[in-house]
Amino acid sequence: MGALPRAMICLSAVWLALQIAYLVDSYLAAALWTGQATSAEAWILSDTLWSIYQFTYPVMVTTWILTSIWMYGLRTRIGPVGQRRHPLWAWFGWVIPITWLWVPLQYVRDLARATVGTALDRVWAPWWITWLISSILASISGSLYLGVEEDQVAELLSWLPHVDLLSTACMGVAFILWVRIVRTLAIGESGVRLPTMG
Repeated sequence: MGALPRAMICLSAVWLALQIAYLVDSYLAAALWTGQATSAEAWILSDTLWSIYQFTYPVMVTTWILTSIWMYGLRTRIGPVGQRRHPLWAWFGWVIPITWLWVPLQYVRDLARATVGTALDRVWAPWWITWLISSILASISGSLYLGVEEDQVAELLSWLPHVDLLSTACMGVAFILWVRIVRTLAIGESGVRLPTMG
């Protein structure tokens, strides 16, 4: 497996670790705001975990860049046969509103079928469903945390950590399946040749 796929997997693992830090801080913050935890050490740990989580955005962007570079390169090598999307969708599919709900799945699945056939057909549904659930719940959770009034924090934290738990669990499943997808495609791409003209 090449350096780029390895880097993608490593960054994805870091992203998951940051999400786990966010989850732990979510439960810790709930304990602090409801009075179940009162020590100074707990507050320090909560602040530390929150500071660590701030690295999520640069890790997420870097992962997107490396993934897009790899997918774009593989797509251009494969050529248009069997591919429903222009190569540039490797970049835009993940970030354009609404289309991110299905275009990346379609793009990666077409790449897989052109390189490894149906070897990953059983992976697509669980991977994409868990990824979507994780992404949507994480977005909702982050928005609620940032927009909550101080007098509503305790009430919010009485149930929101459980949402974060579901989001993190789904992200963990999606990560495991993503590693399988990347590794399988990385092996398959070794047999891909540039399309010939004529």
